[in-house]
Amino acid sequence: MNKRLGEILIEKGYLNDQQVQQALDIQKKNDKEGMWRYIGQILVDLHIVTEEQVDEGLAVLKNYDQEKVNNK
Repeated sequence: MNKRLGEILIEKGYLNDQQVQQALDIQKKNDKEGMWRYIGQILVDLHIVTEEQVDEGLAVLKNYDQEKVNNK
């Protein structure tokens, strides 16, 4: 199963679909301007989530990735 950080943070109740889309739109605009940033950093900069919540979501992603490696 491929999960993304935004999906995990939504599942945890830290934000909603609209907020993820807002961050993705900013990420896309920044990329076009040559200033690509991680979505987690954008969400923190917007004060939608905390750094601790992003870290928690990233830890979940790391566990998913490890499970995929172990199941091969």
